Amino acid sequence: MIEKIVNGKINKWFSEICLVNQPWIHDDKSCFKKLYPKTQVKRFARWMVGQEL
Repeated sequence: MIEKIVNGKINKWFSEICLVNQPWIHDDKSCFKKLYPKTQVKRFARWMVGQEL
């Protein structure tokens, strides 16, 4: 039983942290990995609100 709880918590943490496993903006039931399985993310940019380009 403890093993299932630990696996569930790790999977939840992994889905929140990994970029391709995060919930999709338009549909929170799916993720980028499910929608585009053959696509690779080579780089990304992160902006904060109020930050200049």
